[in-house]
Parts: sequence; C-alpha cells; structure tokens
Amino acid sequence: MMKKDIRQFGSGNLGGTNTARVLGTPWGLLVIVLDASKALLAMYVTSFIDPNMIPYAGLMAAIGHCYPVFANFKGGKAVASCFGYMLGISILISHNFFPCIACVYPYCFLNFLSFLYLYYQ
Repeated sequence: MMKKDIRQFGSGNLGGTNTARVLGTPWGLLVIVLDASKALLAMYVTSFIDPNMIPYAGLMAAIGHCYPVFANFKGGKAVASCFGYMLGISILISHNFFPCIACVYPYCFLNFLSFLYLYYQ
C-alpha cells in the first residue's frame, strides 16, 4: 500500500514494530492486529476440521511468520503471532479468556510502555 519494502529499512524485520518505525504507528498497529489474527484464525478454522490439531495450527502460523517462503525465510519475530496463539489457546481450548490476560498482559504492557518510551524520546 505504501510502496515501501520495510525489509530495506529499520531492523529489516517484517513485524509490527519495524512497520511502526518505517510507516508510522497506525500501520504498525494494523500489522500487529493482523499478525495476531493470523494465528487465531488458523486455530479457529482448524477447530472445525480436527479439534486435536488446534495448538499445532497456531504454532505453524507463528513459525510461518518467522520463516515466510515468499521473503526468503526472513520474517518477523512472531511476538504478535504468539499473542494470537495464546489467545486462541485460552479461548478455543480452555474456553476462558482469563489465562491469556493473566499470562500475557503484564509482558505486553511492559513491552508497549518501552515502545512508547523509545518511540517518543
């Protein structure tokens, strides 16, 4: 959309943080949401096919984010994909949203605060 290859700028990763650095915060947040949705959607679709394979679908989505075929196996760090994975585990397997918030929220909030501090410094 922005006619820039973000792999040529910043850290060279395809993740949301580098996108925020190169294209701006709104685009970075969009990439983070889409990356998290990628793992969650893979797990949701797999729940209809074979519920026993739900964890593996999310794991493969996160690994696919780290090593995408179309980018010569140089992708992002899968932070948002792992958040989507944990969200899928807590919703689709344990049927409870609380484990995801209890385990991930403090780390995500700390990461978000450090991002804001470094970004607006």
